[in-house]
Amino acid sequence: MKNKNKIYKSNNNNSQIRLSPKITRLDNGITVITDEIPYLESFSLGIGIGVGSRDDWSGKNGLAHFLEHSVYRRTENRTSRQIAIQLDSVGAYSNAYTTKELTLFYVRATKFHFNKCFDILADIILHPIFIKTEIDKERQIIIEEIKSYDDDPEEHIFDVADEVIFPNNPIGLSIDGTINSLNRITTEDLKAFHQSFYQPQNIVIAVSGNIPNEKVLEIVKMYFEDKCNYCEKVKRVSPNPIIQDKVINKPIQQAHLIFGKQIFGANHPDKYTLSLLNIIFGDGLSSRLYQNLREKQGLAYSVFSQLNLYSDCGSVYHYIATDKSKIEKAEESIYKELLELKNNKVKKTEFSRAKEQLKTAKILEFESVSARMQNLVKNQIVSSKIETLNDIIQRIDQITIDDVVQVIESHYNENGLSKILLLPK
Repeated sequence: MKNKNKIYKSNNNNSQIRLSPKITRLDNGITVITDEIPYLESFSLGIGIGVGSRDDWSGKNGLAHFLEHSVYRRTENRTSRQIAIQLDSVGAYSNAYTTKELTLFYVRATKFHFNKCFDILADIILHPIFIKTEIDKERQIIIEEIKSYDDDPEEHIFDVADEVIFPNNPIGLSIDGTINSLNRITTEDLKAFHQSFYQPQNIVIAVSGNIPNEKVLEIVKMYFEDKCNYCEKVKRVSPNPIIQDKVINKPIQQAHLIFGKQIFGANHPDKYTLSLLNIIFGDGLSSRLYQNLREKQGLAYSVFSQLNLYSDCGSVYHYIATDKSKIEKAEESIYKELLELKNNKVKKTEFSRAKEQLKTAKILEFESVSARMQNLVKNQIVSSKIETLNDIIQRIDQITIDDVVQVIESHYNENGLSKILLLPK
C-alpha cells in the first residue's frame, strides 16, 4: 500500500509521525495493521473476527454475541476473575462487542504493558474453555441484557425496525438474539462456532499508538503463526427491500415512530455524500428535523436520522419520540421535510456547514487511538481496504451539491419508506 499521507511533525519532540498505517498479511492469512504514533505513551490493541450476528446459525440467533461473552468466562490459563485482576493490575481497560458483521476484542493501556495485554487477549481468543456451568451463568447475564433493551422503547423500536427493513434475513435479527433462541444455544454450539470462525483467515489484528511495527509483528507471530486451520467461509445473502408497516403496543409513556428504508452499503462510492445528506436532514442540532420538529414545533425531545451501513446494504431511519396525541402531526412533519428536501434541494449554507461537521468528526476520530484502531479493524473486515485521513477529507471536499441532489433523487426521499410505530397501551 502506497503511503499517500503527509508527514505530521509533533509539537512535543518534532519527530516525524507516519499517519498511514502499515498492513502485513501473514502466510496463514492473519492481517496485521500497525498504526505507530511515537509521541504517545499508550496504545490501543484490537483483535477483530470477521463474523457477526448476520452469520448466526439458523434458529440460533445471538450465537456470535453469546460466544463473544463466553470466551471471557474461562481459558486454558485463566479464570474470568484472573483475567479481570491481571488487566486491572496494569491499569488496562478492556472490552468487546459484536456487530452485524464483526466481533472485536480490544484493550487500551500504557506502552509498557503491551506484551502482558497481548498475552491476555490472545489467550481469550485462542484458548477459551466452554464449561456448562459457566456458560449458563453468561446466558443469564445476556438474558438480562435483552430484557433491558426490551424495557427501553428507543432500543426496542430500532430492533423492530431492522426486522421490518430486512425481513427474512439474518441481518434483520437482533445481535443479542431472543430469550428463546439463546436458550437453544448449547455449549457444543459455542465450541463449533469458535472452531469454524475464530481462525487466522478471519482475524484482523490492529494496534494504534506507541508500539513499533516490528514489535507488533514479532508478538503476533509468537502467538498466532502456528495457527493454520482454515475457517468456514461466511455465506451471506443480501436482503431484498420490502415496504411494510408495523404497529406495536407496549405499556410506555410516549409514542415512538421510525420511517425507514434499505439503502446502499459501506462500499458504495456515494457513502460520504449520503453521510453529508444525513447531517443536513437529521443528524445534529442544526439539522432540518431538529430545527423544525423540535425547536419550531416543540413536538419532541428526541428526533434524529440514523445511518447504518454494512458491507452490501444499509438502512436510513428517521426517528421521533413524542406524545401519542402528537404522533400524526409528527408523521406529517417528517414526510413534509422529506418532500421539501427533494423539491427545494439543499442550500449552500447548510451544505458547507455539513461538510465542516463531517470533516471535523473524522479528524476527531483520528485523534483517538481507540477510534483509530476500531476503524482500522472495521474497514479491513467490511471493505478490505484502509482509508487514511487525507483520503477521507479529499473525498468529502470533492462532493458537490449536485452529488447530494442525485443521492436525494435516487435514495434519500419519501419513496419506499416503511413505518414502524410503538404506541402506549
